[in-house]
Amino acid sequence: MAKGFGAEKPKKGNIKRQNAYLQLIFALLKCPHRWKPKMLMANRKLIDSGLVKAMGIVAIRLAEEGDHQSTNFLIELANWLAEELGLSSDSETFSRFLLQMKLAMDKRNGHLDAVHPILKTYLEQDNLFIQRFRIWATSKFNDVVSQDAQFLAVFLATFGSIIAEFPLGDRAENLEEAIACHLTALEVLSLETSAKQWGDAQDRLATAFCNRIKGDQAENLEFAIDTYKKALQVFTSEELPREWGKTKNNLGNAYRDRIWGDKIQNLELAIAAHQNALEVRSREACPELWAMTQMNLAIDYRHRLEGDKAENLEIAIAANQAALQVYTPSAFPEDWADIQNNLGNVYRDQIFAKKSENLNLALSAFQAALQVYTRHEFPEKWALTQINLGNVYLDLKQAVQGIECYRTALEIFTPTDFPQHCFKASRNMGYAVFNLNCGGKRLKVLLLQLKLWNLVAVGLILNFAVKKLWKKPLKFTKRWCKPASRLDK
Repeated sequence: MAKGFGAEKPKKGNIKRQNAYLQLIFALLKCPHRWKPKMLMANRKLIDSGLVKAMGIVAIRLAEEGDHQSTNFLIELANWLAEELGLSSDSETFSRFLLQMKLAMDKRNGHLDAVHPILKTYLEQDNLFIQRFRIWATSKFNDVVSQDAQFLAVFLATFGSIIAEFPLGDRAENLEEAIACHLTALEVLSLETSAKQWGDAQDRLATAFCNRIKGDQAENLEFAIDTYKKALQVFTSEELPREWGKTKNNLGNAYRDRIWGDKIQNLELAIAAHQNALEVRSREACPELWAMTQMNLAIDYRHRLEGDKAENLEIAIAANQAALQVYTPSAFPEDWADIQNNLGNVYRDQIFAKKSENLNLALSAFQAALQVYTRHEFPEKWALTQINLGNVYLDLKQAVQGIECYRTALEIFTPTDFPQHCFKASRNMGYAVFNLNCGGKRLKVLLLQLKLWNLVAVGLILNFAVKKLWKKPLKFTKRWCKPASRLDK
C-alpha cells in the first residue's frame, strides 16, 4: 500500500459522539418543522464542526436513496450552521461536490463522465481541487463511525475512476491521483466486512494500473492482472454475474497487452477471459456490454498466434461485424468508428479472397472511421487512422497518397508530444519516398509540393546510410497502430 494513505480507527469517545450526531439528525428529520429550532437548542452541546460533517454524509446517503427533500433540508441546515460557527468552507464545498457527483451519476445511469463538467468547474476555481478533495475525504475516516467510513470509501473509489477518465489536465498525474484514491479506499474496505465494495475497488485499481503511464509498463500490467484476480475472489458468475463479466472483460485486455510471459499463452488467456464474459453478457440483456466484448474478442483473434491464421482473421471480422449490430453510427459514433478502424486492420491482414479486394475493403473502413474521427474532436485517433490509411495506399502502390497521409498525421504527432508515433510515421514515410523510384530533381519537386522537405530530411539521410551500410532500406512498420479496445469503467 502507498505510504501515508489510510486512517486510524476512531476512538470510542468519537464513536459515542458520532452516534449522538446521528440520533439528533434523524430526530430533526422526523419532527415537525416548528419544533426543529427547539430541538437544536436543546442539543446545543452537539452543535460543532462534527455535526456539520455528519449532516453532509447523511445527506449524500439520503440522496442515494432518493429522498431529495430530506437531502436539501440537511444541506441547507449544514451550510447555515457552518456559517454561524465560522467554519472553513472546505467541508461545505467538498460535501456539496459529493452530493452533486451522486446526483449527476444518478441522472446518467451511473456514467462517470456525467461528473466531468462538474469537476471542470471546481478545477477552474481551484487547480488543486482533486488533491485537496482526496486529502479531505481521507481525513474524514477518522471522524466517522465504521459504516460511514465505508460509505465514504466507496465514493472515494468512484471518484478515483472519474479522475482516471477525466479528459483535462495531465493524464499521467490524473492516473496517479486515481490510484491514490483506490488505495486509500482499500485501507477502509475489506473482504470480510464489505466484500462487494472491496471487489469493486480492486477492479477499479486494476483498471487504473492498466492505463498507468508512469512506472514500468510490464510491472503495471502484472499488478493489474493480480488485482483483477483478487476481485474475482468476490465476483462469481452465479452470485454477481454483471461484476464478474466486467472483471473478466478487463482481465482479458490485460492478458492481451501483457509483456511478461509467453505471448501465445497470454493471447489464449485473453480469448478465454472474453469468452467467459460473453457467458453473462447477451445481446438481449446487455447489448452495449455484449458489443464491447465482441470488439475485444475480435482484437484477440486478429493477433492470435495459435490455430490457422486465415480462420482467426475470419473470426475477428465476424466479431467486429457482430458488434456493429449494436454500435451504429447514429447511436454510438465513436464506438462505430473504432470498429471501422479495427476492421480496416483485419482486412489488410486477411488471407482469403483477392489481396486487392481486401485492401479496398480496408481503405473503405479507414475512410469511414475518418467521418467520425475529425482532427478537432479526436486528434490522436484521426492521426492514427491517417497512418493506417497511408499504409493501405502503399500496399496499393499509391505512394504519393500514402505520403500525404503520413504528412497530415505528423502535424499531430510531433516529436515533443508523441515521440514514438512521430518516429514510426516518419520511418514509414521514408520508406514510401525511397520507393517512388523517381529521379533526384523530380523527387525534390514532389517533396516541396507536399511540404515534406524538412520533415523527411533526417529520415532520408538515415535510410540512405542504412542502404549503404547494409544494402537494404529501413524496414517498413506495417502494424504499429494499437487497436481500439474497451475496458469496463
